[in-house]
Amino acid sequence: MTITFANNTHIGYDNVKAFNIAAEQLSQFNVEDSTYGNDSCPSILVWINEGTETYLQLFIDYKNPELREEEEMLEFCVTLYEEGDMQETEDFDSLDLAIDHITEKTLSFIN
Repeated sequence: MTITFANNTHIGYDNVKAFNIAAEQLSQFNVEDSTYGNDSCPSILVWINEGTETYLQLFIDYKNPELREEEEMLEFCVTLYEEGDMQETEDFDSLDLAIDHITEKTLSFIN
């Protein structure tokens, strides 16, 4: 399933292109737009196992660092949740690296 950015809660969001690219490239997995208005930036959830609430969440921050909640944060953050609890998080300055990380992590759980 392919998703596209349709959330209106992040007014002035300047990274829709990266969000849509990530959604398209991750569409081989069970993905959904997990963006909430109280988050600092939009995100995509990649289900690994819905029954055990195991998933990865890709946060795609503003392209312009001055618009981010913390300017020093990198543009992309991947967080692993197991049984709904955060297990690990890793930041990336490249969308390709973040997607590669998600793909490897997801396949390691599936296989």
